[in-house]
Amino acid sequence: MNENRNWWFWLIGTVVLIGFLWTQVQSCRDREWTDRTKNAMRGFTAAVDSSAIKAEMAIKAAYAKFDSAGLYFKARWDRLGKMINIRLDTFNLSLPEQGVELKLLEWLQSKSSIIDKNTWFNFDRILFQSGSATLNNISDEQIENIARIMKAMPKVEFKIGGYTDNVGDPQGNLELSKARADAVMQALIARGIDAARLSSEGYGQEHPVADNSSEAGRELNRRVAIRVERK
Repeated sequence: MNENRNWWFWLIGTVVLIGFLWTQVQSCRDREWTDRTKNAMRGFTAAVDSSAIKAEMAIKAAYAKFDSAGLYFKARWDRLGKMINIRLDTFNLSLPEQGVELKLLEWLQSKSSIIDKNTWFNFDRILFQSGSATLNNISDEQIENIARIMKAMPKVEFKIGGYTDNVGDPQGNLELSKARADAVMQALIARGIDAARLSSEGYGQEHPVADNSSEAGRELNRRVAIRVERK
């Protein structure tokens, strides 16, 4: 009887020990899986944070580039002289004394002005996003001024011309110049100018007004201009 009792005690102890060891193994596995999950989540969170930081840095870089361009062009445009306030029909205009608006307006009001294909007025305060036909909103002021001049003289018809420098593919430059001229025309139409009074054409790298061998010259050649077709 004692031998049988000892055998049962030994069996029960073995089962309890096996159960305890099994519990410890499962606990270790659970901790291992938990640690793996935590590490994976940390990695995922770090990747998300890294992407967010990169996106934020890209946005800041874009704004910095825009601000730099805006400051550069503002400094250049400030050289167009003091602002002159004039009354034109029902519009009050504030125009720089050396700006294209006054030059165009003076030409339109002069009885001696002769319409020809060579008399162009270069926009001097229009800016596009680099390599595209998307107008920067810094261009709104001049486009609005030109639209008001057009509204004050409703019988006059105009043509918008686009030009580039000679850098890059000539065909690509031609297409870009067309798109930019059309973008300015569409901006005028959006401000209430009858489309029948407007036309646009791109000339690419033809008709340069400066030497393309320098950056200053190339910048002058990258332009949009306007001429009168009928008045």
